[in-house]
Amino acid sequence: MNNSKTIALCTDTHLWYGSSNYVAKDGRTQLQAASAEIQAALFDSLFDSNHHNVPDLLIHLGDWSCGGGSFNMPFADFCAVQQAAKDAFCALPCPVYALPGNHDCPAGGDYSFFAQLWG
Repeated sequence: MNNSKTIALCTDTHLWYGSSNYVAKDGRTQLQAASAEIQAALFDSLFDSNHHNVPDLLIHLGDWSCGGGSFNMPFADFCAVQQAAKDAFCALPCPVYALPGNHDCPAGGDYSFFAQLWG
């Protein structure tokens, strides 16, 4: 009898669907414009097309979005991205657990939207 469990971990997706890429002060570029494609690649790497080898659960360790202030993400975008990310991850064929990161709140540090969204 095999009682082993598989846990998938991911973090720092920094999703912002429909946004342009973010260029940091030091010139590094983050690919927010490719958020949907990067999310699809993540899902493809975790789940094959026939849903074989499905993990028993997935834990996202935070920084789902580009909130928190440093990306200048508008509040409406923050809420929309958080909801869309939750919807996409919760449609996966395994339970999903969410931890908030420092970018999972609007500017000012209020995590109440994230807490309400994930319970």
